[in-house]
Amino acid sequence: NGEKFAVVQALGMVLSDWPNEIGVKGAIAPSHRAEKSWLFNELWSELKAGEGLVVDRQSADYSIVGQAVRDNLDVIIRWPRQSFKAVMGFFPRPDQEKLVTLTVPHRRRTPKYVTEQNLPETMEVRGLKVKLESGELKPTMTASKTALH
Repeated sequence: NGEKFAVVQALGMVLSDWPNEIGVKGAIAPSHRAEKSWLFNELWSELKAGEGLVVDRQSADYSIVGQAVRDNLDVIIRWPRQSFKAVMGFFPRPDQEKLVTLTVPHRRRTPKYVTEQNLPETMEVRGLKVKLESGELKPTMTASKTALH
């Protein structure tokens, strides 16, 4: 019939206090906004040293892990299989966990950002394979300040 419909899309992010089951801070933005910069600019200031940050694989980024380590936060990320070379080498191995060294990737603006933000140029992260109820293994990485080289 030739009718056109507008589709409204937005990106939402909530910082939660899981043990107490409450939202601490939330934000909504246009769907084209970069999640990483939004996390840093809108929510990061609410995080305190010693706390944990759990993010999904869209946030598997060197600068997020580096900033968490720099700020003394523990971070847990469900890591995509296609990511850092060192991480990808862990997935096909039979090990359930392994320490993996990440180095600053030399793509786009990451090295400049790492220098500007005083982030570590190498980090040791712990790779885990978490078994879901379905039996599927999900690769996960954890990092903390104590794992720095």
